[in-house]
Amino acid sequence: MSYSGCGTMLGILFNGNIISTYNTISGICISSHSVLESVAGEIWTHGECLQFVTVESGSITIWEASFTSSHAPTEIGSLPTPSNFSSNALVFLPTLSRLAFMLPGRVLVWDAQHQKTLLDSGEVKDPINMSFSPDGCFFVCGTWDSEFHLWKESSDGYLPHQKLLSNQRRVNPVLSPNGEAIISFGGSVLQLFHTTNSPTSLQSISTQAPQHTEDFLLEFSPNELLVAFTQWSGTTVTVLDVKSGNPLLVIDTGVEVYGMRITESNIIVVGDKKIVTWDLPVGDLVLNTREDITNSIQTTTFEYSAPIERPYVSISPNLNYIAFGDIGSSKTESLFIYDMHTGKLLAATKQKGCQPGFTLDGDKVWCATISGEVDQWAIVKDDGSNVIRLEPLGEDEEPLSGFPWHSSCGYQVTDDGWILSSSGKRLLWLPHQWWPVYKIDWRWSRNFLALLHDRLPEIIILELEV
Repeated sequence: MSYSGCGTMLGILFNGNIISTYNTISGICISSHSVLESVAGEIWTHGECLQFVTVESGSITIWEASFTSSHAPTEIGSLPTPSNFSSNALVFLPTLSRLAFMLPGRVLVWDAQHQKTLLDSGEVKDPINMSFSPDGCFFVCGTWDSEFHLWKESSDGYLPHQKLLSNQRRVNPVLSPNGEAIISFGGSVLQLFHTTNSPTSLQSISTQAPQHTEDFLLEFSPNELLVAFTQWSGTTVTVLDVKSGNPLLVIDTGVEVYGMRITESNIIVVGDKKIVTWDLPVGDLVLNTREDITNSIQTTTFEYSAPIERPYVSISPNLNYIAFGDIGSSKTESLFIYDMHTGKLLAATKQKGCQPGFTLDGDKVWCATISGEVDQWAIVKDDGSNVIRLEPLGEDEEPLSGFPWHSSCGYQVTDDGWILSSSGKRLLWLPHQWWPVYKIDWRWSRNFLALLHDRLPEIIILELEV
């Protein structure tokens, strides 16, 4: 992705061979070109044009395309390659016409402008993910193991500067724009290293992030100041301050969590045969406050009427009911409603979805498939008794409060990734890798949108302002 010099145009490379340009003000696609050969590395801006390179028959071809024209890219030059050239994992530094590529067990850097080799290193075991600093002063290469290598430019080419160790395997190092730092990400750890340190220095700072967002549970507080998340069947719940993203509370629940709800003052989790409640911190908050089951203020136990193979749970906003949806069930009944306070089973029915939920008033329950198809029931209490039943609702009877993937403020997400205001104004375009595959992979809460599908390295929360 690369912006034009004036900032009003944007070029994007899709799938390695499709280059599209957009007007950033109107959001209109100006042009889209399919390149016969795969683009090597990234696209970049030169003046008011896009440039990129392709590799064919051992030569590097430089192409140029206008941001504002629909004309096909034109060839503007070519670069020689060394005799042992390989297009495997090619990285190109356009400002200095340098190529980095891999051979089995080796990493090479070629200066195409002066036709000489700057680096030929066989000490990197299983190399991956190379990058240059923008000025070419540093070159870094990760590995499939936990180490990665940094070289620094000299009059004799690139010389070893640092060999660094990460806390994770399959390291992906990226140099900062000023070349003074390296961000290394792999698995669940993000690390920062400084290139200005001595070659033996291993200083780093780390932050934990979820490895996958598949089957993640996420709930906003009613005032939208807090958000709680955990992995389905995980035992740790994290509560974040929405504005800062700082973790305020980390709870070791002591149960496998299948559902939860966060109120202004409490967080409630539902696990295996237990409902457990904690108070939320108040006053001057200390980041990363840790609690466990001994700090809980209430525990309610209940018995399943039948084994639930893969439960997904929702707690009603009025805190009266709990709904269990059984995604793995082939039984006659697969949606169960329990009394929140006593743990007693109140009603059960058959459903085809996997994700249960309640309307804001707590008087209706729904269950959705991964694609967003919904069955709905009214929770009806018989007169003169405490017996309740589930009364099916028609498909056209959509609750006024909508579903989690519907915005109560009228925001919409188009099929091509634009977030629209209630008036239809384009507010934000989502990168392709952010697009949820299924409706249940996003959550709206007034002007907040949370994305939590398995193609993201972590949950993304966006605040929209018109």
